[in-house]
Amino acid sequence: MLSKTVIPIMVAGALMMVSATGWACKMAGQNKHAGVVTQVDKVASTFTIRDAETNAPIVFSANRETLSNAAHAQGQVVVSYENREKQLVAVDINY
Repeated sequence: MLSKTVIPIMVAGALMMVSATGWACKMAGQNKHAGVVTQVDKVASTFTIRDAETNAPIVFSANRETLSNAAHAQGQVVVSYENREKQLVAVDINY
């Protein structure tokens, strides 16, 4: 049986981890999104991340090199992008 002290500490730790990922996009800076790559579509030249702040999917257009980097990404990434003709175009991806 867990002691009365251990349970609140575990809950506080879990809440801190959730809060930290929630701040990821705002802390990443302007024209950046943080999240995990969930899909790469080489035919459409796009990749999708699950946004760390909103948990929503975000689709980026990208060149061949950036698509390759997205396909090899593991864990959280930070995508720098530009808005071009109502489309998010990834200019860099870091992981």
